[in-house]
Amino acid sequence: MANYYRRFIKDYSKIVSPLTALTHKNQPVKLKWTPKCQTAFESIKQALITAPVLAYPDLSKPFILTCDASDEAISFVLGQLDFENKEYVVAYGNKTLTKEEKRYNTSEKECLAILKGVETYRPYLANSHFTVVTDHSALVWLKSAKHTGRLARWALRMQDLQFSIIHRPGKSNVVADCLSRIPNPFNTDSVQAISLSKDILSESSDDTESLSEPLESEDVLSDAEEFDEYKPKWRTEVKLIYEFDHVDDGHESPMVAAIEAQNVQETIDDKVSLSQLQKECPDFSAIYTYLSLGELPDDRKLRDKVVSESKYFSLSDGVLNHWYQRRCRGLAEEFKRIKQIALPKCLRLDALKSYHDSLASGGHIGREKVYNSLMEKYWWNNMHQNVIDYVKSCDRCQRAKQNCNPNRPPLTKMPQVGRFDRWHIDVLGPLTKSPDGYEYVLLVVDAFSRWCEGFPMKTQNAKEIAENLYNGVVTRYGSPRVLCSDRGQAFLKGLSHQLQVFSPFYMMFGQDMKIPFDIALEPKDNLPQDTKTYLNQFISNIKVAHTIAHQNEAVNKEKDKVRHDEKAKTQTFAVGDLVLIKVHKFPTGMSRKLCDKAEGPYHIEEIGPNHTYALRRQSDQKKHKSLMNATNLQLYTRPEPVRQRLTVHPPNQNDAPEPDSDTESLEDDAEIQDAHDNVVQPPPQPVIDPLKKYTFKEIIKGRRKQGRREMYVKWLDNTNTWEPDTNFDQDMLDYINSRWTKKGKRKKSLLNLDL
Repeated sequence: MANYYRRFIKDYSKIVSPLTALTHKNQPVKLKWTPKCQTAFESIKQALITAPVLAYPDLSKPFILTCDASDEAISFVLGQLDFENKEYVVAYGNKTLTKEEKRYNTSEKECLAILKGVETYRPYLANSHFTVVTDHSALVWLKSAKHTGRLARWALRMQDLQFSIIHRPGKSNVVADCLSRIPNPFNTDSVQAISLSKDILSESSDDTESLSEPLESEDVLSDAEEFDEYKPKWRTEVKLIYEFDHVDDGHESPMVAAIEAQNVQETIDDKVSLSQLQKECPDFSAIYTYLSLGELPDDRKLRDKVVSESKYFSLSDGVLNHWYQRRCRGLAEEFKRIKQIALPKCLRLDALKSYHDSLASGGHIGREKVYNSLMEKYWWNNMHQNVIDYVKSCDRCQRAKQNCNPNRPPLTKMPQVGRFDRWHIDVLGPLTKSPDGYEYVLLVVDAFSRWCEGFPMKTQNAKEIAENLYNGVVTRYGSPRVLCSDRGQAFLKGLSHQLQVFSPFYMMFGQDMKIPFDIALEPKDNLPQDTKTYLNQFISNIKVAHTIAHQNEAVNKEKDKVRHDEKAKTQTFAVGDLVLIKVHKFPTGMSRKLCDKAEGPYHIEEIGPNHTYALRRQSDQKKHKSLMNATNLQLYTRPEPVRQRLTVHPPNQNDAPEPDSDTESLEDDAEIQDAHDNVVQPPPQPVIDPLKKYTFKEIIKGRRKQGRREMYVKWLDNTNTWEPDTNFDQDMLDYINSRWTKKGKRKKSLLNLDL
């Protein structure tokens, strides 16, 4: 193996001369291993694992995994193709077989080499397509053929990876075929590249290998330290492609297309550009100037605000950082302090996209997870509310996620009807097809008596349903006044309550249904004497049953309405609002979790009766075929206005709107609340009640009562009262928010932080 690399190592013959002497004939039986032999051996090993023999991985190019196996060990080498389509080595790997593994057959040993290679280099191979090269032709069909036992289990362990397998004959499958020289872009004359001229991915049937003429040069660098002086500094730049971006890079898989990596030479300092953006950002320009130059703005209010907030900021290598302290017990002090980068406004939208929308690093997680992830690294004023607004306006989340606050409008009672006046219908199926071709059942239920019948159908088209209704219902019970259907949903569960003490058979025929067992035991004296007596008894029973049924139905409907309205939550929509419609039916074969839970958006065109709305689709202006109940609607938040607010700079920092205290009520949890969103200098003598013009001495403490915050105020006349937030003006609320949490607990001071 080392002899093959000699063309890449300067003075190879001179280095290995002590080892070559040991191979000469007429050597004694016992070889003498001298210090020179040991030095030569160590020098060769060092040359094989240092530059320029090895190369750095290029994440923008596909990888090649070459594997082989023997009776004692397995090997796997990771390589790539350079700009001349020649292959070079990135990493070596091997493993000695255990006692059990040595008993594997040839196919299993070769597959084990592939498995170990994939597991070893998974960080390089996981998110891109790569090629596996093996000299065992049977493994070419590893992904497509049906294997059993050990091979099947190993194939399952690798099924999440995207790779193809090609065969190369054993005589050509040597490690030396994967080596190449890495070119030096700074001085191409100092390093002469020698590489293989054969492309291992070529489909040519010629298995012979040809080497290009080696360039005899004394300028080849053999020392790793000397090579590092000329080695350029490279970094990997990853461009994240978001859901709404146009992608046209030739990738078939959207997961592969989500990440586009390229190697770019590092010529600029990221810290310099970030500090420049912080200087130009209206939110941080004043505090940055104060910390760097000691200059304060001319405006008195802004000057006081900068001085009071400066204790939470520091400069490090020209970058403005914000300090935050966790409120967590049992945590060491060094872990409580978080150093956050003050993120300029022009980068905030990109940060939210990366932590929420990106397929690689976001995944459309919830707002608290997004906020907690951002808080570990970045900070800006009112960040928590921005995250809430951004996630709330995400189009994909509104469609795909379950609505956690569904509408429950008050229950509307259906009018009481007589027997056969209103029929409820539904179609059951498809079921197992009968020998006659029937696979659907038309179910009909009388709303008053709960009498139900079923009619078999071969299809569920309108013509066959109409024929069964006419032949099975109209001709037998008369034409119904109302036909009620919930468009395919199971309505029987809503009608299964026992609303009367009589059975449906008794409601229909005025007597209990008898079976042969009952007839045999019933006394003969209970039988009616004649037709007139039977008719009178039948009419009497029917009247009593109907009266009791109407009374029980009214009572039960009222109970159902009271029980339902206890948890009723009506969201009134106005004409012109954008809403989404809840999806009830999902495609056959698709998991409910993987499908969108809502469709739209729709414009509300008209308000109908009983919390219903007429809708028109926004995309094609097509009117919805029927009125939609508020239960199936949810308000849609357009993403464009939120993104526009995050990108447009306010004309002046003093003109920037203060955060709304009502919207900040979502930050009730003190663990996730941004501790310094509204840190401002307290105004002199704030007024609590503008009508009474009373002023106070101090705020003693706070509390949370019945879902709202109250502050314990000490007045000038030495009286103390609890006052809710609604009694304070905006300036006073800013002062309170800077010192107390939403739960009424005093915030910890950061004055003692070691910045």
